[in-house]
Amino acid sequence: AMLYGMAGPISALYCSGPSAALLAPACTKYVSIRALALPAVVITTISQAVCIGTKDTKTPMISVALAGMLNLLGDFLLVKWLGQGIAGAAWATSLSQILSAGLLLRVLKKRGFLQQAKDENSNTMATVKQLLKFIPFLFVMAVKIGWHNSCSATAASLGGVRAAAHTAVISVTMICMVLGDVGSSLSQAFLPPFASKDKKSGNTSFDIDAAMPTIKQLLKCTLSISTTVMCLATLMIGVFGGQITCDPQVLVEMRRTLPWIVATLCFHGSAVTLEGVLLSSQKFRGLTVNYSILAVIVAAFQLATRRFNLGLTGVWGCYLCFCSSRVVTFLALGGLLRPRRWMKGRVTAEVQPVVKAKPPL
Repeated sequence: AMLYGMAGPISALYCSGPSAALLAPACTKYVSIRALALPAVVITTISQAVCIGTKDTKTPMISVALAGMLNLLGDFLLVKWLGQGIAGAAWATSLSQILSAGLLLRVLKKRGFLQQAKDENSNTMATVKQLLKFIPFLFVMAVKIGWHNSCSATAASLGGVRAAAHTAVISVTMICMVLGDVGSSLSQAFLPPFASKDKKSGNTSFDIDAAMPTIKQLLKCTLSISTTVMCLATLMIGVFGGQITCDPQVLVEMRRTLPWIVATLCFHGSAVTLEGVLLSSQKFRGLTVNYSILAVIVAAFQLATRRFNLGLTGVWGCYLCFCSSRVVTFLALGGLLRPRRWMKGRVTAEVQPVVKAKPPL
């Protein structure tokens, strides 16, 4: 409701310069339509988390694929055939998100997750305390949203060519980042069994040594995904960039920004996988402090980019700093910077004594 009501002021942040009078109404309409689907986005996110928590990775993948196909079909129908323009694109995305949420709710209902609780006399304060535990997670999500939005707003203020180039490259990058986010989902699906709660104190402990083989496998999977998306971004922007735009100036700006994009994608997958490790071990305080510092750094990057005219280098320098710093910080918070922890399995195998068979009596 807040986003719908503030669609105009929010659009003004992204529409500046001589073309603002033409862009602002269309941007406001787009934001207003997308705001209508936000409840469906929240439902989809929670439903996917429930599925992943039950070791079901197929249903979230099907819902994402369905939303993508419906969005593409809606774009062709509403934008190309019916000529609805940006409003048609907004409706296509919103309707695809609503239908995806409906699919997930249908699956959860069949599995009995949406049944009313039998205990109707549940303690209200206990429920409130459980909800308050989500505040750090919501804060982390707010900082991430602010990071993307502030970078887009800064890029929009850099002029038509740079704004167009950023719009093109961020579209490609977001596809790659969605693929990289798989690491976080896998971490939160396979690492919670290593966490245990003390019934007396209520504190949660995480057996990091027992979880190390799983963490290593998750990071290997993340490395392969990161390599894939780096190659994908290089091909789409560096080789097939001419298919995205026919403006030579925009194309030059896109290819000039490509090294920053590839470097960002190199760190992004590892960052979200390690973030999943911290979420599984419930180290919310460290995450909150880290993202508080990152919020200040992002704001400083935006101010410096505008004041010193750093262009898209400043914008994507912010992306690179945000992702790379999280890798180092999350390794430290998770206790993963100790070399012995990574070499423990190998050392144990090397020093394990060979038991000789006893000769028969």
